[in-house]
Amino acid sequence: MMATNPNIENLLRHQDWVRALARSLVADPSRAEDVAQQTMLEAITSAPRDLRRPKGWLAQVARNAARAFARSDRRRQSREHEVAKSDVVLADPADAAHRAAAHKSLVEAVFELSEPYHTVVLLRYFEDLEPQQIAKQLERSVSTVRTQLQRGLTMMRDKLDRQFGDRGAWHAAVLPLFAPKQAAAGVSILTAIESLAMWKVVMPVVAVLAALLVGLETIWAESTAIPDQGGSGAPVVATVSDATGMQPVPVGRDELPTKPVTLPAPEVATNRFHARVVSLDGTPLAGWKIGYGSSRTPRLIGKTMFIGRRLMQIDEPPLRDAMKSRQSLEAFAKRFRGQEDAVVALLLGEKIAFPHVVCDARGGFALADPESKDYLRVERDGYMIYGSGRLPADGSLVYVVGPSVEIAGHTVDEHGEPLSGVNVLVSFSLSSLPGFGQELDGGTQLNRGTDSAADGSFRLGEMPRQSVLRVGASKRGYTSVSRLTSDIHGPVRWEMRSEPKRKQKVLTGIVRLADGLPAFKARVVFGQTAGITDEFGQFSMPNQGYSANTPLIAYLRGHQAAIRSRFGEQLQANPELAHDLAMQLGPEPLSISGRVLDADGKPLTNVVMILVDGVRNGNSVQWIESSLAGQQPKGERTDRSGAFTLNGLSDRTYNIHAVDDRHRMVLESGPIQAGTRDVVLRASADEHRRLEGVVVDSHNNPIPDVSISLTTVWMKTETITAYHDLQGEVKTDAEGRFVVDSCPRKFVELSLSGARVKSKTMAVTDGEQLMRVTLLREIKFRLRVTSNLGADHFSVLDSAGNRLVTLWHKLGMETYDYVHPVFAKNAPLYEVSDLGTELLLLQGKKEVGRVPLNLRINQLNLIDI
Repeated sequence: MMATNPNIENLLRHQDWVRALARSLVADPSRAEDVAQQTMLEAITSAPRDLRRPKGWLAQVARNAARAFARSDRRRQSREHEVAKSDVVLADPADAAHRAAAHKSLVEAVFELSEPYHTVVLLRYFEDLEPQQIAKQLERSVSTVRTQLQRGLTMMRDKLDRQFGDRGAWHAAVLPLFAPKQAAAGVSILTAIESLAMWKVVMPVVAVLAALLVGLETIWAESTAIPDQGGSGAPVVATVSDATGMQPVPVGRDELPTKPVTLPAPEVATNRFHARVVSLDGTPLAGWKIGYGSSRTPRLIGKTMFIGRRLMQIDEPPLRDAMKSRQSLEAFAKRFRGQEDAVVALLLGEKIAFPHVVCDARGGFALADPESKDYLRVERDGYMIYGSGRLPADGSLVYVVGPSVEIAGHTVDEHGEPLSGVNVLVSFSLSSLPGFGQELDGGTQLNRGTDSAADGSFRLGEMPRQSVLRVGASKRGYTSVSRLTSDIHGPVRWEMRSEPKRKQKVLTGIVRLADGLPAFKARVVFGQTAGITDEFGQFSMPNQGYSANTPLIAYLRGHQAAIRSRFGEQLQANPELAHDLAMQLGPEPLSISGRVLDADGKPLTNVVMILVDGVRNGNSVQWIESSLAGQQPKGERTDRSGAFTLNGLSDRTYNIHAVDDRHRMVLESGPIQAGTRDVVLRASADEHRRLEGVVVDSHNNPIPDVSISLTTVWMKTETITAYHDLQGEVKTDAEGRFVVDSCPRKFVELSLSGARVKSKTMAVTDGEQLMRVTLLREIKFRLRVTSNLGADHFSVLDSAGNRLVTLWHKLGMETYDYVHPVFAKNAPLYEVSDLGTELLLLQGKKEVGRVPLNLRINQLNLIDI
């Protein structure tokens, strides 16, 4: 029997979209997998029956999950930061400028794509449309859409490579955009770039950045995987590369030293970093040496040298000039105090001896500097660290080590000719390893990418040998390819096939100012596509990727926006409207100003002022009004006198919320006509109440250590819901109980998250005094075939005999379904809610047996069938 909630099937169709969304919310691929997993399991178990906007609901769930992980990570980072305070290095102003330029170039690269790639990339990452939906709207095949997605992202990557000289340079420059401590800086940088329309493009672009940084693995996951049968071509001898990832610059042998340069060990810290090293089967590696570095350990990746937070290109001055002789290089290296010898050795290709520790009988080791954990390496040829995770039983950190192999190969076109500039990626995840690797929580994922040379050859470097890898290749103008393989026995050979271009539909017209003159550099937005007018006020842009209620918007700083509501519906009824459109901007934008006061009439400072009903700027998390005003997406904050001003408004009424983070309070203005001044939002004496509750699982057992926070909606449209977190967080006690002493009476929701449970966000009813919240637990299991029943598929049933949707972990992606195949060997990892009570075994569609389930939480359950 299928699940009775009709919305589950609808939500399951958005799996790819949820994965892309998770990667846009979380920079770490393994964390993104956790977010996507929790989101889909929440959809399976807790989907509301009245679900009119599935993507909006899924986005809400995903954001709650990402927020919960972020809180946990921030607490961990805070502890580590306290330990390493003495080693903090202030960011170089030149580095900040370099990062700002990279951020600007990345955002521009999205909007400078030529057709047809511009439209496809915008539809996929800005509209969050699935390839099948894009194919239907653009009247082309799904494979063509996927290919054009690959090509579009490859074009962006090629452009950035040419601009910055090396992929490592812009990778390092944009990574701070994902970091919580750098987020505010990223906002200020982007809001200063007028041509990019400020923050309006950041949230969707982060999804594109994630795809670029991880090598398009999301799109490859959507492609048809070709099982690898052991490789093709003559076998090659696998060589082991330097585990540091350093690529030395060739120099004359007469300059090589007689002994390696030894890196200094970090100073002893009060707190130490503890972990264990084990083999693939979990056996402790006693006596093994683990090399480590520090936050200032120099590294050379491609043409980019990293030293702490600084990066330099070896083919650009001043480093290029310094490398003309050893003497000039030594003089240059003096600026890196304590690292002079290492910098010189690194750039001359000389051997560097890392400090190391020796593992004890349990494989355990300790580091004086917690930051050194980011620079670990195995001091043994032919082996590498596959990744790390934590044991559910005690939370201890474990590093898994296995044999390594250097992956190399060639790329050719359909005629067998060498093809250069092909981006090749290899991905690996601990969750793809059966057995011990699957027992770990938070297992990491490893990605390596490079471009093929002029003769089509490429070398990816060191990767796990005994594992399941996903390898793929992409190049602008060619169909991307992908496959899964269990081992690399010979050279990887890709044959890339070119694909013809197709003509795109366009939207053309003119934008004028209020006085009739042409509007130069006005931005025109239609759903997920955007254009900029020329000196004559004319524009031309794609007209695909819209719905019936999509508006056509033109705006320019200093003028009210021109908005044609539901233009998508008009265009569907009359396609001729796509040509010779005329848009006229209004006069100077209006504003609403006033003050926010507490119940005693005293000003409330630093209160977030939110437009509740602005006009969405395309599909970004930004109102047109905020874009015109140059304000943050949520608007402004009150000053010391409690005053605020919201600019960029059209001549109509608006509703405003004042959100006081510190006092956990949300005030509503009601309709206010733009142009109104001296608005007063005043709190009442009874804005808060005490809220008590208990959190239990599906078997009515209390769940301790569940994090509970308060949040409020600051932007809600048909396709997205954005939240603003209020300060403060509580946790459930040993009996699952919680108390929120100061809970707002209006416009607030509870966000609940915890380890191995499904996150949930729920509204708070003002009259409700004692809440009872049920969260589903996440339970992992793996099957072992021990009988001859001949079962080839299985399902998990609940106590009522209903089939439960089960998650199947695969490399770089997950599959949610009611029925899964049975694997006699290398059984994958599955995950189901704690509602599962029985295993249904099938041979085809015929039932061949049932196995009772006694699933235990916080461990990997092994089920014999």
